[in-house]
Amino acid sequence: MRSTINKSYELIFSYYFYAILIPVIFVILKINGTYFSIPETITTYFIVFYFYYRKNKTNLNSFPIVKNLSLKSYFFIFILVFLFLPSIYFSSTLASAFFHNPIPDVIDDFKIDSFFTIFIAIALLPAVFEEFLMRCFFLSNFEKVPVKTKAIINGFFFALLHGNLHQFIYSFFIGIILTYLVIYTGSIFSSILFHLVFNSIGVLTIFFDKEYSTLLDVPDLSEIINELAILFLISLICIKPILYFLNKLKLENNYKPIVIDDFKLSTIFTKLFFVTITFMFGLMILTIYITGNM
Repeated sequence: MRSTINKSYELIFSYYFYAILIPVIFVILKINGTYFSIPETITTYFIVFYFYYRKNKTNLNSFPIVKNLSLKSYFFIFILVFLFLPSIYFSSTLASAFFHNPIPDVIDDFKIDSFFTIFIAIALLPAVFEEFLMRCFFLSNFEKVPVKTKAIINGFFFALLHGNLHQFIYSFFIGIILTYLVIYTGSIFSSILFHLVFNSIGVLTIFFDKEYSTLLDVPDLSEIINELAILFLISLICIKPILYFLNKLKLENNYKPIVIDDFKLSTIFTKLFFVTITFMFGLMILTIYITGNM
């Protein structure tokens, strides 16, 4: 099982490598600007997925999680996005108190672009490609790992994927949610829909609120405490509805938990695991050092 799990770590390592290499090549070829972030993203994922297929001799048909869902399931997931928003915003606000928020910088870069460009670059492409990367290929190698464990590991690497400390905190939480959705429904389309709707909410705010960058600046301590208190209370209120719709989702998709008796935690923590997270954390720290933003 260790060798199977290592395939996932190799996948993440290769993604990070090409995510650095491809933009550099685009710059050398003088193909840059926010508009070209779209072909950059597509090229990076295409190369990563291609080599993963080639090395592991896999194709989409071999993954049972690539299946469609019922309209009820899509409706439940859509509702769950809004129920989870307060807790996600809580973790994001908490992160803003300690770490630099890079989102305003990204927003400023895209302000000159059309709604279509922003939607494709920030909402659609990440929702599709990140989900196939993390909840399809990465997760498929953790079949013999208990649900809670693989959800935490998946969330952890999904958080590292974003490359900064601010997004790490709430991305870790989102990654766990998305993993559970795929496990409960047996379909990658559940996490894609959740991810897409969540990203789209941000895109709509970016495009229609000209003061969005200012609103995302770190507020003073009293504002943070007040906001955290409100979001925490709303999050508590949402717990019961979240559990209700998650249960409905499981029933709709005939989810049956699999009991795994012979699992050992040591099978996850391979040498490649530590090499990968060291590489990713190293790049994150290097970025912080270069930009001067914690």
